[in-house]
Amino acid sequence: MVTSDGSMVVAGGSDGVLWFWDWATARPLWTLQAHRSDVIGIHFEGDEMVTRGFAGDVSRWNLPKPAQVIEATPHNR
Repeated sequence: MVTSDGSMVVAGGSDGVLWFWDWATARPLWTLQAHRSDVIGIHFEGDEMVTRGFAGDVSRWNLPKPAQVIEATPHNR
């Protein structure tokens, strides 16, 4: 899933972890343990992201602005 501003890609794994990448460089930015089961849904609502795990659990995340995260990562310094 691509963020609304097109700067990051977010994907979920079978281990419940969300992965965030810089769209322009394809470099990983960070990971987030979101669920205990497979991540089966990711949806963006403005600065928030809603995720769903295979077990039916739903989480809402308030994300920082993608540009702030990308600028703060070591590969951009």
